[in-house]
Amino acid sequence: MSGLEVIGLVVGILPLAVQAVKSYRNTLSGVANVDRDLNALIRDLETEHVRLRTTCEVLFDGVAPLSIIDKLIETPFGPDWKPYNEKLRLRLWTESGQFEEQVAEMQKAAEDLKAKLAIDENGKTKLTDRIAIVRELRRRTSFTLKKKDYDEVMARIKTANSVLHELTGKTCGLEPNRRRRSQARLNNLIRTLTRSIFNALCRATTCFACAAQGVSRTSKWLTSLSFRPARETSISATQTLVEVSQSLIIPPSQTSTNEPPALSNLCQAVFKRQKEPAVDYYGYITDIERKFGLYPGQDELDYCKAVTLRQVLAGEEPDLPRFDYPEKLRVALTLCASILHLHSTPWLARILTLDDVVFLREDGPLPPHADSLYRPYLIKILRESDSSTPAFQKCKSLNTPRPMNLAMLALGALLIQVIIGKPDHELEITATDMPSILSKSQAGNRLGDQILESGGINYADAVKWCLKSLFGTAGLDNDTFCQNFYVEVVARLEEDVALLNNEQ
Repeated sequence: MSGLEVIGLVVGILPLAVQAVKSYRNTLSGVANVDRDLNALIRDLETEHVRLRTTCEVLFDGVAPLSIIDKLIETPFGPDWKPYNEKLRLRLWTESGQFEEQVAEMQKAAEDLKAKLAIDENGKTKLTDRIAIVRELRRRTSFTLKKKDYDEVMARIKTANSVLHELTGKTCGLEPNRRRRSQARLNNLIRTLTRSIFNALCRATTCFACAAQGVSRTSKWLTSLSFRPARETSISATQTLVEVSQSLIIPPSQTSTNEPPALSNLCQAVFKRQKEPAVDYYGYITDIERKFGLYPGQDELDYCKAVTLRQVLAGEEPDLPRFDYPEKLRVALTLCASILHLHSTPWLARILTLDDVVFLREDGPLPPHADSLYRPYLIKILRESDSSTPAFQKCKSLNTPRPMNLAMLALGALLIQVIIGKPDHELEITATDMPSILSKSQAGNRLGDQILESGGINYADAVKWCLKSLFGTAGLDNDTFCQNFYVEVVARLEEDVALLNNEQ
């Protein structure tokens, strides 16, 4: 049993102990020194119970819904606790081990307390009348009603309880900073890995004439590269996956006992795969410091085509499933999380447009349930220049008197067009001079009511934050800005997607 489960048992034992002592006090009322000793013991037990309940409240605050926190505390170690155990461990961070040690000590003390008070497994007192109590006291068993006999066990409970209270308070106080540091480490890790993967792919890709034609080629295997979140229905800011065409993927970490050699010609390996029996592992590609294994994909398409986000919004593919609010919201969240994770890497242009985002579909009639069709990809076409200089190439310098956050303006414009369900030429960023940039920002702000009506409060606030950030100096290269972007944009959309998933 984990410490977080044990704490529920302790919370339950203390009020039982109070009830037992009160019962003994009432039964033995009038006996010399009994009232005084038992009243003092009751005060100590009630104080420790209140302190432990307060610790639990602080621990659950922000983890469980406010409406059920009281229920969680009143029903210790009940089935309602289980969904929150992992979140509580994450909140305790590195202190979880020490926390559980103190809970274990408190549990031992609570069990000793039960024995001294003759409380059975059902939480009832074994001694229910005056004669039975006096007889048990004369037998000199562990049962006792003298306060001094409880000093040692109460000292153990008080010490452990005090440590738990202090640990919880400090941990919860540090949680916001820890989350920010964790998010910054995550962003840096993903960006480092995706740069490395891009460089490794460039080193192994020699068929630039083929790659430059993009995903609309009629060849069986696609040679363009795309980025997407790992999960189909629930977008997480902590899970990402780089995918190579529809047949080869790069998992986070897998090994093979009979490892094939490094692939020096990725395109040749892709097309060769069509003529050979299926295999579990194709080999690996290398960057200077890392190597990445290539494995068969899980959902291959015999023949596929790319449909851009612009085409979907313009209704140029009438046989596609409806692009309704749930699909729009999930696509918007995917794009925002991807921009946070892939900024300043070769995978992502500084100005993201409707043509950079595509959906892959099987050519021909669609299956009856094509729920996974609206899974967005950010396309990166490999060209010969990428092989020699794979570093991120920014767009041309802004023709403005001071730095402007054009990436946020572009994202805001993209989010607006997604939620209103149509392309808007007034939001297309075609020039980088100040009048043009301001006109795009003003065009986005004029659509505020329509955004609120179509996307709701969280979506409208996320768009507003992106548009307002145009005028800030900091960008996604700044850790503080990244954290603010996550809170103000990604987290808002995550909240709406979570609510949507709960309703379905």
